[in-house]
Amino acid sequence: MIIYSVIYGFSQVEGVGHCFKGSIDYLAEWTNSTRTGVERVLKDLVEEGLLEKTISSPTNIYKAVDPDIVINKRKAGLPENLGEGLRKSEGDTQNILDNNINNKNNNKDSYTKKKEINEKTEEIIKYFNKVCKTTFKSNTTANRDLVKGLLNLGFTLDDMKTVIDSKYDE
Repeated sequence: MIIYSVIYGFSQVEGVGHCFKGSIDYLAEWTNSTRTGVERVLKDLVEEGLLEKTISSPTNIYKAVDPDIVINKRKAGLPENLGEGLRKSEGDTQNILDNNINNKNNNKDSYTKKKEINEKTEEIIKYFNKVCKTTFKSNTTANRDLVKGLLNLGFTLDDMKTVIDSKYDE
């Protein structure tokens, strides 16, 4: 649902051509999923008729189909993917940008962002251990996911340190 929601959102924006031109890595990062998982979900959504896929280079283009249309087709007994699915792109697709982010820089930016989040996650777990005199490991997935979740919600390191200090004082 999250992947469909992201693509549906881009499909509503006129400035990006009413479609999603982003990379699978972009979707994997936003959904905290693997590339393989995203590819499987995209395939399923195309097969269900909820997405239209246009084969393109450097990335494929996806457009969300209005869910009401799919529901009405199901009620009428028509195949959900009637008239939708795979289409070959036309024209020069070499200059397509991934949601206005140059594809060449996307992997570098993604790596830098992940590295920054990992550093912040490690810092906050170490700070928690220092203040609360605990021994939580900063390389444990469960511990890291809790902190990453807060970072993804927009909380800063200072916000988290303030809460740690406040709760410790209590």
